[in-house]
Amino acid sequence: MKKILLAFIMVTMVLAVAPNLQAKNEVIESTQLEQDYEKALKIADRANATIEKLVYKAQLAAEKHPVYTQAIIDMVVEKTNAVSARAVDKIDKLGLTAICEFETYTIGDQEVEIDPLRVFGW
Repeated sequence: MKKILLAFIMVTMVLAVAPNLQAKNEVIESTQLEQDYEKALKIADRANATIEKLVYKAQLAAEKHPVYTQAIIDMVVEKTNAVSARAVDKIDKLGLTAICEFETYTIGDQEVEIDPLRVFGW
């Protein structure tokens, strides 16, 4: 009889503690997800700032050297794509998704689609 009572008490204690452990685990996971989301936002912000600087420099270069506008555009598109790809990879490693939303910029006398990032996925 003592063994049955002891087993019953043990099962009752385990069942009483289990929901608290699960809730604590969910809080830890939620906190980690929030931290990862903040990291992803910082990565995207840095990438977007770099892209903006590259575009600005390309616009200035195209004004000074209009003959080379197409070469300047090709170079800035290649560089911005590389910046975006690196940032997307870093954000993917955090378990989140980043998407590129193309914006139109004028470089020289041409309109160019450049892809800044936005973190999408929580």
